[in-house]
Amino acid sequence: MSLTKEQIETRKATLTEDLQKNNEQIQKMLKAVDDARALGNALNGAIQQCDDFLQTVEGDVGGDADSSIPQDDSKKEESKGSNK
Repeated sequence: MSLTKEQIETRKATLTEDLQKNNEQIQKMLKAVDDARALGNALNGAIQQCDDFLQTVEGDVGGDADSSIPQDDSKKEESKGSNK
């Protein structure tokens, strides 16, 4: 059995198509890796922000815990009067 020029060209066309599909799949996978890295960076940033919040909260523990909560004027006057 001998191969014809047409059979070789047909096989080459099929292989070329397969190569193109493979390259497209690689590009999709690389994009997925980039997206996963971006998500990892965002998660790390959120963790750092939580750490910063925790440090702020831990720093406030020794002081007046309600200091960051706004009070209306009548409560401020009551607290001033009770200190006298």
